Amino acid sequence: MLRAEVHVGLGWVAAISLVLMAVIFGSVMSHGRHMLFGARPDGEVAHKSPLNVSVPLIGGLVACGAIGVLAWPLDTLLRAAAMVVVK
Repeated sequence: MLRAEVHVGLGWVAAISLVLMAVIFGSVMSHGRHMLFGARPDGEVAHKSPLNVSVPLIGGLVACGAIGVLAWPLDTLLRAAAMVVVK
């Protein structure tokens, strides 16, 4: 969808769409967290994940997102692999 918007010259619409989707995702995650875990008890300190755990997880998420967005150069390779699997 984003490639199509950029292709027809509506890159600004694509940018606004991405920003709005990020805001929606953040608010849904925030509300979902409160619904699932409830309010934090008074006096309880939030625990942060260690850096050696957070960096690989975030790196993996970024890599998956980049592959999803930038996979179009691999289109012929992916189609050939799909044809091998189908046969």
